Amino acid sequence: MLGRTAIVGRRHLQRGPDFARIAAKVTSQTTRADVAALRSAMEERKQMAAAAAAPVAPIDWAHYEKVISDKSLVADMKKAYEEIEIPPFVSDIGAESTKELEAF
Repeated sequence: MLGRTAIVGRRHLQRGPDFARIAAKVTSQTTRADVAALRSAMEERKQMAAAAAAPVAPIDWAHYEKVISDKSLVADMKKAYEEIEIPPFVSDIGAESTKELEAF
């Protein structure tokens, strides 16, 4: 049974709360407004996360070479930019959450 609980918990975290069911169980107008505000905030965060996950547009170096008179400056910036290595983001929160859910 505990394994099933962990699986259900993970699925719930992926989908998010069912705001329609929550709103149906709420009786007061102020609490319904709070649920609606929470839903709106969560949707906004979800959109922000999706926008941040989008690939970054490549730099138009030819444009900067035309606009900036010092060509060596553009060449130095391009070289420095191409040497940057950003490691991929690795989150250990999921593993921690799984351990806590299994322990629960």
